[in-house]
Amino acid sequence: MSILLIVGFISRLLIIRNNNFYFTVDQGRDAVYVREILERKQIILKGPETSVRGVFALPLWYYFIGIGYLIFGGHPFGASFMLTILNLATSVLLVIWISREIGRIKAILIGFGLQFFWWFFYTSLWGFNPFPLISLAIVLILFLTRFLAKKIKYYFYALIPILLAFNANIAGAMVLLIFYILIGLLAWHKKLITLISFVVSIVPFFVLGILAIIGGFVSKGQATGTGLGIFSGTNFGVTIPNFIEMLSQATIPQNLIIGVFIFFIVFLLYLRNKKQEFSNRFIVLTLVLYISSFVFFSFSRGWRDWQTVYLPPLLFVSYILMLFSLPKRIGISLLAFTFVFQLAFFVQKYKSYQGTSKDPSILSNQQKIIDWIYSHGEDQGFSVYTYTNTFYDYPYQYLFWWYARPKYSYLPCEYSNFPLSHKELYVPGYQYYLKPDRGCGRLRFIIIESDTNGEANKDWIDKFKNYNDLIDKQDVGKVKIEKYYTKKESPNDYCLWWGRCD
Repeated sequence: MSILLIVGFISRLLIIRNNNFYFTVDQGRDAVYVREILERKQIILKGPETSVRGVFALPLWYYFIGIGYLIFGGHPFGASFMLTILNLATSVLLVIWISREIGRIKAILIGFGLQFFWWFFYTSLWGFNPFPLISLAIVLILFLTRFLAKKIKYYFYALIPILLAFNANIAGAMVLLIFYILIGLLAWHKKLITLISFVVSIVPFFVLGILAIIGGFVSKGQATGTGLGIFSGTNFGVTIPNFIEMLSQATIPQNLIIGVFIFFIVFLLYLRNKKQEFSNRFIVLTLVLYISSFVFFSFSRGWRDWQTVYLPPLLFVSYILMLFSLPKRIGISLLAFTFVFQLAFFVQKYKSYQGTSKDPSILSNQQKIIDWIYSHGEDQGFSVYTYTNTFYDYPYQYLFWWYARPKYSYLPCEYSNFPLSHKELYVPGYQYYLKPDRGCGRLRFIIIESDTNGEANKDWIDKFKNYNDLIDKQDVGKVKIEKYYTKKESPNDYCLWWGRCD
């Protein structure tokens, strides 16, 4: 067990050393909210906004990764650290649980195999709020296996991972809830649970829904807008190939056809052989969750791969459990065959991830950009604007304050997504993170990550160039940095010629 933990932790640490991990707009958003919790002791009551505008997750995600930020002095690695601990703890729980059911050796094989299963491994390389769905889904399945073994209290224990899932990703949590209700209905039909107990078990979700509306987690005016258009049609053309690919990921990820073929052959052989009760329950529950997820996301247009991030690891564990149920010689041969191909795929992805990336969302590249700006800031006050297709400049809102401020002892006069931006609309407590500065000189920098800055704000850069002279530029990976000198004699007149003095 100790070796499993050491290997799992070191393999993750090595791949993201030197800040080689993603710090995207989502991670930047999380960071500025965690900053409010740690720096200003604010109580954050809403979590990340979902893909449906005006609908928010619950806030525990911020407090969870906030522990890591606190431990590492605000370093974004803190979020990855917390996910690493969560995934390793889940691995240990899975090994202990399975060892009591089918034996220690088989459990350890599953635990080690999971550490080199790429779709489990990569979910602890950066802090993304849907990633805890993997651990929560595994715990949910384990509780329900015990429930189906007629230990009724575990059906109520299964409420815990589902409620926590609403702090991670709403769409994924909804599938887990639907799955939970389906299992409850089936158990009631089989007289495993009473109707009263079943109804009581789902009451917390009605209460949660009411509190969400009252507390502003669902903003009616926004949520009923275009965001809910995702429910206006079906999505089978996208979900079918992706859900089929998940089966291949669990077996031979290098080849879709062979991988899916092997999965189905093993499944048919499994059905014809004597099955261990725990394995049977785990596999059936996983397949029911798989089908439930497919149906739910196929009848909407909003599916994203991170919303079903829990499925590949569950399918992988189920596939290994199927192999253990086969005749020994066949099972061991297929297990070795699978592990060889999984390890080869893992090594390939691991090496490619370690390589030098020009991605503007990699933290080390963002630090290089900031360093270049300060080295060309002529030791005076300047302003910085980020031209990005997400419109929101959350990563630099956090990095200038956390990384540049202690290193260079001052902040830009203005750092935002466009000149005189109303940052108070999206950056909590922004006014507390503006000092120290060195005044507002005539130097201005633009960090250009894309050819648009949001559809409603895409043309400001053209106006900007009319009032500023380009004096230097530099490429850092895929990002262009441009240095300008304002033509106006008085920086105080800036808002006048920009037309925004409000």
